[in-house]
Amino acid sequence: MAALRSAAAWCPAEVPAGGYPARNEVPGVFLPHPPRSRSSLDWRVTDLESVGSGPDSGSDSENGEPEAFGDEEVAKSQARKRKGKEFFEHLLPLPALGNLAARQRFAQLPLHSGTLRGRVEVLRAGGLKRPRYGLYVCHPGSEEILLIAAERQTQRTLGPYYVLSSNDLDFDRASPCFLGRLSGNVMCTQYLLHGQRATGPLREELAALRFRKPSDAPRSLHVVLPGAAASFSSRSGQEGQLLAAAEGTMPRHQFHYFVNSAPTWDSTRRVYRMNFHNRVHRSSSKNFQLLKADSRFQAESPELVMQFGRIDDAFAFDAANPLSPLQAFAIALSVFDDRVYEALRIYY
Repeated sequence: MAALRSAAAWCPAEVPAGGYPARNEVPGVFLPHPPRSRSSLDWRVTDLESVGSGPDSGSDSENGEPEAFGDEEVAKSQARKRKGKEFFEHLLPLPALGNLAARQRFAQLPLHSGTLRGRVEVLRAGGLKRPRYGLYVCHPGSEEILLIAAERQTQRTLGPYYVLSSNDLDFDRASPCFLGRLSGNVMCTQYLLHGQRATGPLREELAALRFRKPSDAPRSLHVVLPGAAASFSSRSGQEGQLLAAAEGTMPRHQFHYFVNSAPTWDSTRRVYRMNFHNRVHRSSSKNFQLLKADSRFQAESPELVMQFGRIDDAFAFDAANPLSPLQAFAIALSVFDDRVYEALRIYY
């Protein structure tokens, strides 16, 4: 465990990526729409650098063609590399987090001037106990600090329900450690994050998440955050507006939109691939990157705002502006849930 708590544990040695069955592949070609197969439900995404040589993610065009050839494609490739370099090299200097008030303030405010690098650990698995998760951050050369913990409540609702706290032993919603709650529908296809005012007439929404899976390809993730000047609460009659924004029925200027980056299908190695810049080395259906998008959830730029992926028995966690650590952690929690539609092999 001590080794896990060190910063070095966030970047383990390379592990061969897993694959999954597909039919009628065309060897050596990146397919815009890989062959469909209903024989596997675990569509895993692996790091480009974890499976040996291959095109850098900066050279993977959006339509799934091989490496870019024209000037426009080369320019896009270079832009992706620049954005990736900024995200992974411009790390956020952490403030002093020695007391509860400082940790809570940092967890709830949008990140500025850099990328927050951390690690998510499963503190307690399921079974008869409530699953618990923790987000750890640390100053270089210092011990890790638990910034946010979450417990999945198993008796409160039919859908997933997480209580988020600044103490991994205190998940009472009346506690001063309480930070918010993340609740989802029964099918685990949409979620709402409420802040500290999670009940009563001032119940405020901090984020809405929506999952879509219209084919056998990896599911897509849509995220909506309120804009800097926007606030949506039950008192103003605006509860549920973030989910309405995800459906396109609200004014666009009031919200921030995000979508996960689509991985590239490698028919030779039979895996979906994405460049996690050596932060992720285990293939997993939980691995994802988040990009800024327009109101139709089309990526606007190659600039990353979040990355999450498996490293041995923990998960690498990187997040940047305009997300807060609380919002980013809630997004990460949503990928741990099993989706009923996928278990039944139903598109949604």
